[in-house]
Amino acid sequence: MLAVASIPAILWALGMILLGIASDDLSAGLITALLSVIINFPLVVLLILPALLNKTDKKWPIFILSFLLGWTFIGWIILLAVSINTNKEAERIRQQQMMMQMAGQQGSSDTFNPFQ
Repeated sequence: MLAVASIPAILWALGMILLGIASDDLSAGLITALLSVIINFPLVVLLILPALLNKTDKKWPIFILSFLLGWTFIGWIILLAVSINTNKEAERIRQQQMMMQMAGQQGSSDTFNPFQ
């Protein structure tokens, strides 16, 4: 994807803005830098979207792999599918744990049981 290639452009644009290089000759460069940040920032967010959607502990490996494989688009699609599937699996495990806790508490002596 284009987002990996746009990271140096974003850094260049931020440098132009932060250093305040805006003389009469370079005022168009400042506008170009600002537009570069505005256009390229959503592309970078799109590149790391699989890591942002992941709600498990596997966020960092997916984040790193999105930079390594995301530019191929096929790799990005695979990472997005893995991220969504791990979220579904984690939610299923969380629901099973909650059901087991509820079942375990039901028979304990601490809870009210009218059949005793």
